[in-house]
Amino acid sequence: MATLAKPKKEKTKKQRTSNEHRHIEQEEEENDELLSTSCENEQRQLENASLLEEFERVAAKASSSTHKANTIISHDCCISNDIQTDQLAEATTTTTAEVKEEPELEETAPSAPCAPASSVPLVQYPNLQPIRISNALAEEQKTKIVYKQRTRVSSPGFALASSHLKPFSSDQLKQVYQCTDLELVKQFELEFLMSTLLESSETDPLYLALQEYFNLQAKLTSNLQDIHSNYRMSRETEQKLWKRENVSRTFSGTCGDGTVVRETTTYECIKLNRTMLEYVNKYLTVHYDLVCHAYTTNLVEAKITKVRIDAIINDLLAYPGVDVQASVVLHSQLQAPALDCVAKLRRAISILFSFARRPSPNADFDADLKLWLRKLIAMQLLLATKEDHWFLLFNILRCPNGVGAWAAEFLQLPGMVAQAQSQTMAKGSQPNELPLPLNSPEVNHCLAVLQILLLPIKKRSEYLKSQVQAQKELAGPTGGGEGWTMLDSDGEDTLTPTGEYVGLKETDLIALLNQLPFDKLFTSAMCIEKFLEDYIIEPDMITPQQMLTVVVFFAQLVETLGEGMLTYNNERYKQLAKRLGRLVRHCLQYGFDYYELFCNNNLHKSPELCERIELEMQALLIRACRYIYSSRNLGTWQYFSTLPYSTLNADIIWHLFYYLNVGFPSDFSTQLSADPEEAFHTDFWGKFDLANADVSAEDMYYLLQAFFEMANGRDPTKDWQIIRIICLTIFQIGFLHQATREFCYKAARDTLVNITLVYEGLLDCLLLQLKTRFSEIEQAAYLFKALPLESWHPSMDSFELLSSWLLHFDYQSTQNQLARLIIGHLNWGFDEEGRLYLPHNIHVRMACLVTEAITKHASEVIGVSGISESVRQVSSLIDSTQSNREQFTNWCWRMISMLRLHLMDQSVESVKRTLQHPTEPLLFVPDMERLDMISQGVNEQRPLALYAAVLVSLHGHSIPLICQHGFELLHQLIGDHRHAAVIRSLELIVPLFLETPDTLANCESFQKLLIALLNADRTYLKLAKDMVYANSIGPILELLDNMLHHQIVSYTRQVINHKTWNA
Repeated sequence: MATLAKPKKEKTKKQRTSNEHRHIEQEEEENDELLSTSCENEQRQLENASLLEEFERVAAKASSSTHKANTIISHDCCISNDIQTDQLAEATTTTTAEVKEEPELEETAPSAPCAPASSVPLVQYPNLQPIRISNALAEEQKTKIVYKQRTRVSSPGFALASSHLKPFSSDQLKQVYQCTDLELVKQFELEFLMSTLLESSETDPLYLALQEYFNLQAKLTSNLQDIHSNYRMSRETEQKLWKRENVSRTFSGTCGDGTVVRETTTYECIKLNRTMLEYVNKYLTVHYDLVCHAYTTNLVEAKITKVRIDAIINDLLAYPGVDVQASVVLHSQLQAPALDCVAKLRRAISILFSFARRPSPNADFDADLKLWLRKLIAMQLLLATKEDHWFLLFNILRCPNGVGAWAAEFLQLPGMVAQAQSQTMAKGSQPNELPLPLNSPEVNHCLAVLQILLLPIKKRSEYLKSQVQAQKELAGPTGGGEGWTMLDSDGEDTLTPTGEYVGLKETDLIALLNQLPFDKLFTSAMCIEKFLEDYIIEPDMITPQQMLTVVVFFAQLVETLGEGMLTYNNERYKQLAKRLGRLVRHCLQYGFDYYELFCNNNLHKSPELCERIELEMQALLIRACRYIYSSRNLGTWQYFSTLPYSTLNADIIWHLFYYLNVGFPSDFSTQLSADPEEAFHTDFWGKFDLANADVSAEDMYYLLQAFFEMANGRDPTKDWQIIRIICLTIFQIGFLHQATREFCYKAARDTLVNITLVYEGLLDCLLLQLKTRFSEIEQAAYLFKALPLESWHPSMDSFELLSSWLLHFDYQSTQNQLARLIIGHLNWGFDEEGRLYLPHNIHVRMACLVTEAITKHASEVIGVSGISESVRQVSSLIDSTQSNREQFTNWCWRMISMLRLHLMDQSVESVKRTLQHPTEPLLFVPDMERLDMISQGVNEQRPLALYAAVLVSLHGHSIPLICQHGFELLHQLIGDHRHAAVIRSLELIVPLFLETPDTLANCESFQKLLIALLNADRTYLKLAKDMVYANSIGPILELLDNMLHHQIVSYTRQVINHKTWNA
């Protein structure tokens, strides 16, 4: 049997365990087995007998049920409004639905055949954003709300497993809402197969006329081919009719003097080829016979036969009780004359479709056949019940590929267009589009049509035998040569390796799916009225019973769409799978929006019933996610990131996050663990590898985005545990887990950047996780370069870890380099309010740490490790590369300059206070002896320790100590050619002498320091440069000049304010 997909059990790794769904699957498998036929003639009778027995069994079952009928008749959906609250609260039976999951295709409005019914362009998906709430809602918002969504205490278990309530079973869901058309359409499909496969129409006058017309058109096509072939041969023979020959003739004569004169002449002679003449006569005679006898005779007979067929068609259309200008409506039952007319139309349409499944002899026959079909179907739609619509759709689905281009218009959904109160509308005004009740026949019919489109098409190969046979004949080897492979317009093989016809093309299914007005379906489900371009909803009209009905309706719709995703879980139907996944997303988004309106309205609600509704909403989300999850490598996982996770409590997020990693189970009632976090340590990654062995990099990217959306927007004080686990799992997938890190590291990095932007505390978790798994990660620097370290407030544990890496690992080690990277990217500046982003004591401790690190790993001593400025400048011209040691020491010097250590290197307000009260801040500045590592470095004359001592201790803050010791420390730095550090120190120290400028001017150590700076540019490179450019400014002098200019600009305002305050 040629279906569009493999059986469902081959589509997913998880199978249904619900008794109800098991029973349905077993029945479907039995039906498929009983309906499958073989190409062998000896098995045909046995299979027909089994098909008849199956039909009788189903018919007997239907007749014994509550739907008493001899034939398949119309039924209405049952919506029970008398379910008691205590029944809902005491329900404990669990049920699960197997779950599976955009570039999006262009949406087209449903089209219609050339019939009186006109097609109205529809917006396929309504937008709930512009919903206009009535004026009453404004008043309701001012009043006290009776019920709000309850804040539940976070429990260690999972909601679907630990709650005393269990999701409704299949039978319990049917008590709330049931669409019986879904079962009726399956029974009607058996009747359709019986009537079309087992019955013969060979004696029908229409069939005989069509067969004659088909044969005549085939003869006309053959005649035209023979005429063209004969004409081509005659033209080729005409070229050989005349033969050209060269003839030489010699003439001679005697002149008067007796001389004999001879002349030879050569010329062409054209002779008639008698043999070719006979062939030409033969070809022309045959051509005459073909044109004037065979072709003309067949053409006249074809015209006569067409007229006879037109007469038969017109007789079928001659039903007096039909208004050809009427709209298409869904009839529940018909009168006897109408039933007789519909029966004749069905038989004629079946015959026409049987010829549509054959290889067409020519374009004329194809055009005529489709015209006759369009006429008959247009008439049938005016009289059609839902069974007639199903009959048309069954025929359409069993046509060859490309049927969507010409038969999609035959699929009409009556009653799903705008419903208007025309009797009360003024002339020229716009009507309201009123929603349909969920138990209306139109909504039931729409769901049944959707199910027909999305379930496998039974026995399709049996209907396309003529097509298969024709292609086999063309593809078969002839004369020992290789055969042909038939491809469709998209370059796809039209036959499977077993010789069966492949399923419908994706474009055909999408064309048929576009005929369904999903906007009307959604607005009807949520009782939304459309007026002009606005959607109007009354929140206070949403009762608990109506809310529960809507949830169950969406559950049924999601199940139908999910079954379609399982059916077409194939790369051939990638765009269709995306469209179905998008519809599932719409169901969830609209459902949760509607639930939010319900929770916030002013109606009194029973807490037990509200808990039941909340549980069913959560079960709906879980089932939808399972369908999307099962449809993998088709781009459908992108819809995971757009689901309404923010409305779910932490218990459901735990549940959903775990199953998105390891796959969905068949039973959601099983509790994973008393502690949810333990589930991620018990063989978690083994299950992860098993579930995601065939997942593509694209789907893994979508999955990581979904993980971020689960954590985004949650309260870290309540849900920190799940946020941390999600972050660490993303980190594990992208950088630690060997099976995924090769193709997930980029996506994981981007996701971690996004999640740490929301929760900066996760950076501590990542760093501590890195500590325990450092040997397993290869791209730690790649990750931390992208993380938002500038917005991080590291914990003390993180600082201790960074300190350990910086001190206890060599500067060439990966740990040391990573520690330098992280420390260097921290925010050592100010926040938006002008305060230090990290506390000042952290800056001081970091200065001590850096001083200790350089002393331990790359010790420098003045006069021993220093390099003269001349040698430094010349060497920089020769080789600009730096060794690892040089990179480490340069980083240490940059860090000390970057840290805000000095009192004059604080915020503007702090600098003002320091200038106004110079002595008060000195109480918080440590003395040199209290800074052990810096004091030891000063005593050992280590340059970086001297620099840090000036910036941190009283040697750079107290005027007496500056004059006595501070300038001397800076002079030692000049001796080590650290001019940039000296100039930076002077920039911070000099403003402290604003009240006592004479002290600074008379300080001999300051004068010596200034003279040393002015003469620092007298190097060999400077002398060589002066020979070319006289009086050029050296780099140190230029740096000093820039510092003075910056100092004047920066402190002018402070000095003015200071003088004003003193006055």
